[in-house]
Amino acid sequence: MVKKKNHLLLIDGMAIVFRGYFAMWDRPRLTEDGLNTSALYVFVNTVHSLLQKFEPSHVVMCFDSKPPTFRHKIYDLYKSNRGEMPEDLEEALPYVFKLCKAMSIHQLRKKGWEADDIIASVVKKAEKQNWRCSILSPDKDLAQVVSPLCTLYRPGKKGSMETFDQKKVREQWQIKEPQQLVDIQALMGDSVDCIPGVPGIGPKTAATLIQRYGDLENCLAHADELKGKQRENLEKHAEDARLSYELALMRDDCPVKYTLSELKLSPYNEKSLLKLFQRLELRQLAKRILGAEW
Repeated sequence: MVKKKNHLLLIDGMAIVFRGYFAMWDRPRLTEDGLNTSALYVFVNTVHSLLQKFEPSHVVMCFDSKPPTFRHKIYDLYKSNRGEMPEDLEEALPYVFKLCKAMSIHQLRKKGWEADDIIASVVKKAEKQNWRCSILSPDKDLAQVVSPLCTLYRPGKKGSMETFDQKKVREQWQIKEPQQLVDIQALMGDSVDCIPGVPGIGPKTAATLIQRYGDLENCLAHADELKGKQRENLEKHAEDARLSYELALMRDDCPVKYTLSELKLSPYNEKSLLKLFQRLELRQLAKRILGAEW
């Protein structure tokens, strides 16, 4: 009998939570005592569906820590355009962690680090053991981590998913390796995360430059070969580009503590999960997932 290869599913927990909350913004689910359970309903529904779809041998839920992270210390404007978490979502958040525990899903978070870095770090460790890895996250930056063993799945509308394997990343950006995405991001910046980049350089120009020069440092070293405003901006904003590289890079050295064996998928704790469903008045999920009614 051929031994089945280990398959690790890595989930960006807060991404699912926020998507669930805002997807039902205009029609929130409320308990009798006023708790908004929209994010919780979508979270459980999504995670349960993912486990059925991917059938992983191991799974881990990765969460962001509260700011500041090491990126804020490098650049205090990092993600400065983000507002505060909605109060009713913050009230519901402890139940996300309780639901993960009841679903027997190992959780990882590390003060000062983002979920993306935890994911990149766990992937690095798993790949050393020749494990296959599937990442579920809407964050395009995680395409940097894509490899022969690792695929990124970005959730879309109505349950759709966009798959980013090595071939897709290479074709979309016309680069040799997914790791070169950080060089492109360093040049073009990212207004969503307030990463400055180089003025006047957008996605197409950044991709063209990295196709030509291979990486950011080589591009900066050959700025004198360029013309006009492009050359001027690269020379003037070289340090901004280097800063942007540090901000955009998915770090794979997060010192979060765990063992790969701890991530092994286990059956749900149905008793604990049912209690949570009852507290949260999630009757539909209780019936569909546990076959329970009350």
